[in-house]
Amino acid sequence: MQFIGLTSADADETERFVRNCEIPWPTGYGAEQTVEQFVGAAPTIFVIGRDGQIVWNDDRSRFRHALHGWRTHLQAAIESALAVQW
Repeated sequence: MQFIGLTSADADETERFVRNCEIPWPTGYGAEQTVEQFVGAAPTIFVIGRDGQIVWNDDRSRFRHALHGWRTHLQAAIESALAVQW
């Protein structure tokens, strides 16, 4: 399993967000074109299953300041994706 974060924000803003939210995975900054092409706006999270299909996304809830519970939903989505047998 691999996590990666991308943002159009600059390095300082990204570092503050990663630190405040205790995000443990690598996060790239200054990726405006990639973010716009992939999701249209950030922040958002996608969990992609072994079959390459999107299992869950947070629908940019953190962008609307709904931080409560996103970690629980993310963990459940990951566990669900990993439970699928090939």
